[in-house]
Amino acid sequence: MATLQPSGEVKPTVPRLHLAFAGRDELLARELVDAYPASSHRTLSPGVFASDLDANEAALPANLAFASQCLVRPTLLTAASVSQLARQSFDALLDTLKHHEGSWRLHVFTHPDDTPPVSPRRCVLVENAIEELLHKKQRRLERTRVKDSSPATAEEALFQVLALAPDAAYWSVTLPSDAQVVGDVVSRFPAGIAPVHDDMRPPSRAYRKLLEAELHLGERIGAADRCVDLGGSPGGWTFIAADRGAHVVSVDRSPLRDDLMEHPRVVFERGDAFRFVPERPVDWLLCDVAAVPERSLAMLDTWLGARLCRVFCVTLKLKGDDPFAAVRDTRALLMKHRARGWVRQLAANKNEVTVFGTALRRV
Repeated sequence: MATLQPSGEVKPTVPRLHLAFAGRDELLARELVDAYPASSHRTLSPGVFASDLDANEAALPANLAFASQCLVRPTLLTAASVSQLARQSFDALLDTLKHHEGSWRLHVFTHPDDTPPVSPRRCVLVENAIEELLHKKQRRLERTRVKDSSPATAEEALFQVLALAPDAAYWSVTLPSDAQVVGDVVSRFPAGIAPVHDDMRPPSRAYRKLLEAELHLGERIGAADRCVDLGGSPGGWTFIAADRGAHVVSVDRSPLRDDLMEHPRVVFERGDAFRFVPERPVDWLLCDVAAVPERSLAMLDTWLGARLCRVFCVTLKLKGDDPFAAVRDTRALLMKHRARGWVRQLAANKNEVTVFGTALRRV
């Protein structure tokens, strides 16, 4: 069994570098060993791990629930100033993307933690300095750069700079040819964190999980959609769907907030969320119930098996000494039903993960 080794420099031959943030260190450390038992893994800094993958395991698609972001073939940079770091990053960017004809993104980031090792402001300054160099010296790459959070294309590249100290960072480029191996572990969002804006209108902060999952999925609830929200009370996810113009059946033993109970596009069903079955298939299955993962997975199994939904977003609570059991069972369930889905610990998740995706065919 592989074990995590003490901190050390990343050699250029390291196939990829997995990252976790905000207290997810231990979970990601254990998951790397669980997912790649024949490979070696070591800690670079709190929440940042380097994986020197075994040749056979490197050929497997990356599929990690607790990795926020992944850097492919990371290379260490040492620079004492913002301008030096920007210049070195720019030179690496030009060298690696000189033959790339498609679009690309630039991410400069550090740990999104309460006490990051580098000021987020410094990362902004580095990115601004790289942008100035692009404008002065490389207009072609400036024109093809993607600056928004739109879904990535198959021809897109990603250049990342991860600042681990004021004088040290890693750069990495992910090319379209890397997609088969790294899969969806490489996120189009900086640090792998989908941007969710604060909204004081929903009755709970649980709405952030749904919005974050939508962004990773690249699909959102629309005005013509029909949704079922299992365990809807007090109504965080129901609010988002109804506010978009969707029709929602919300099922719970406890009522929703008063305004949602009276909402013209919301039907409240009092009862056991796991026993509810819609009369006909719906567009979205939503479920954020505080239950053991076995119950949530049994419900999802029923829904996917009967083709009762087109898109699903379900929270799974972690329990016991093996938090990966629920993750493994979920992946097996998705494969059983040939669903296109992901299991991920979102930034808004606590001791839980979220499984989201699309069923085999549309309803």
